[in-house]
Amino acid sequence: MQELDAKDRKIISTIADNGILSYAEIGKRANISKDSVKARIQRLIKEKYLLSFFPDVDYSKLGYYHFHTYIKFGTMVPEEERFVAFVKNYPNVVALTKVIGEYDYEIQFVFRNNFELYTLLDPIIQMARTAITKVHPVLSIRDLEYTMQIEKSGRRDK
Repeated sequence: MQELDAKDRKIISTIADNGILSYAEIGKRANISKDSVKARIQRLIKEKYLLSFFPDVDYSKLGYYHFHTYIKFGTMVPEEERFVAFVKNYPNVVALTKVIGEYDYEIQFVFRNNFELYTLLDPIIQMARTAITKVHPVLSIRDLEYTMQIEKSGRRDK
């Protein structure tokens, strides 16, 4: 396996920030040609530094609001498995993620209006109401930028 250089780290960081950029745009940010970006990405995939790419959907362009709801269980109870199976197959759910910290799960779903929001959220909460101790809903804001800063962290000096 080839050691990562600063340009590889910049490519990985750029993709982590926004996985839908063109080779040319990544090249501008990494200060290399788009052909070099393409070759490096193919190598990073082959060497398993990059495992997959995730879509970044702008649900508002499809006429939806994107909503995140964080769920906290009082204790990990047998209802949790039933809850996970229920949510995974629930209409409009686009992601269910087990999280670490104050909450146990993040549920992402889309809806067209406030009435539909409560129509969707209420059965999810009612399904495990005896086990859920905290619910925190958040409307998605697309203006936030996340960065892993890969090119600045994790460096190994030789």
